[in-house]
Amino acid sequence: MRKNFRELVLKDFKYLEDKGIELLDVIVVEGDIKDFPHDRDFAMSIYVSEDKPIILKYSPKLLHEDYGTIWGIIRHEIAHIWFFTQGDIIDHTERQTDRKAEELFGTPIFYDSKYVQTIYPSKYTIRPHHLPK
Repeated sequence: MRKNFRELVLKDFKYLEDKGIELLDVIVVEGDIKDFPHDRDFAMSIYVSEDKPIILKYSPKLLHEDYGTIWGIIRHEIAHIWFFTQGDIIDHTERQTDRKAEELFGTPIFYDSKYVQTIYPSKYTIRPHHLPK
């Protein structure tokens, strides 16, 4: 699945590049399982500084999810990276990030019964209110 995962991620970055959407440099790395302590923790985008690449760190458990979940999570993280590229490091919300992911990729972000992002139509059409904003 690692090869397929990498291809999915690269495909989304290439899609944006083909649309003329520029992002800051990104390094995609597999994190340690202990970096993702909660069941719904699968990935994070880390802005270090203006002169360093953004780190998109994913959990090894993401590799066991279905394609809809992988795309939902990665597209959500890429939307965070889009905000970082615009200079918005902390002022955007998670719901704004989901909307930006939909705008960038043309596919809405849903939340499944475990409150995890997916592109497959699911239980929640917007980020549930009880999740971090």
